[in-house]
Amino acid sequence: MQSKETGMTAEELRQQIAEIENANRAGAEAGAGSCPPLVTEEWKPAVSKAMNLLLYKPRTEKELKERLLQNGYEVDAVNFALQYVSYYGYLNDWKYAESYVMSNGNRKSRGVLRAELTGKGVGEAAIEAALELLETDERELAEELLRKRYGDPHEFDEKELRRAVGFLGRKGFSSSLVWSVIRDYQKSSLPD
Repeated sequence: MQSKETGMTAEELRQQIAEIENANRAGAEAGAGSCPPLVTEEWKPAVSKAMNLLLYKPRTEKELKERLLQNGYEVDAVNFALQYVSYYGYLNDWKYAESYVMSNGNRKSRGVLRAELTGKGVGEAAIEAALELLETDERELAEELLRKRYGDPHEFDEKELRRAVGFLGRKGFSSSLVWSVIRDYQKSSLPD
């Protein structure tokens, strides 16, 4: 399976990790002179851990840094590991934001996507660029989610109305949009 973030398969990424370890053992540069300076013995475990973490799942720079620090690596080793994986394109917050928005944009509002990416440490410019990729607007998304959840338009009873409002609210839509969408949904069930 190929990673959306790096464009490499898991096997290719494992092979890259092995090449780094072999190059360090041999004292030669991996990638025929195209890689950054050799990974020192002191920093090699942090680089390997970073690459293995990215192999497991895509991460932002903030997430990866926090994870490496939690694992007890020194700040210098963590910073080098981040530079190393960024150099090879394994760590890219812009690509991460694009991938995240494209895979979650059909289930969550722009506000929720923005908040989640901000919490993951993605910069505002990368978030804006990723959100521009969304083709549906907020209203269309809310209407589609409501139809998927409740089927053909019909008049809600009180309990169902509360649940529908809560459902769309938890998806991050504004209350004015939620009420407008629900009102139109119910009106479309009335005979002309």
